[in-house]
Amino acid sequence: MKPSSDSLHVSSPTDTSDVFVRTSKPWRVVLDSPTGSSPEAEFTSETKTYEYVRTELQKTEAGETKTTAIRIYQWSDGRWWHFETIQPEEF
Repeated sequence: MKPSSDSLHVSSPTDTSDVFVRTSKPWRVVLDSPTGSSPEAEFTSETKTYEYVRTELQKTEAGETKTTAIRIYQWSDGRWWHFETIQPEEF
């Protein structure tokens, strides 16, 4: 699935490491919780990204974490695009 054109650009304004070319890990996941956002986890494929997401959903369901949202981004056309947000309570 190609990111929609109305997706948000989320590259940090101070992070210039991935301004033009980003091919090794084009998927990024950010976990939101009541205490803030987690460090970003990056992946080489959509499959690996969703394996991580499933694990995080299981941890949330078991009460091991307090994740409130899982935000997935994809690197495309020279920037990060919002791909999907998953709310753990929906599962």
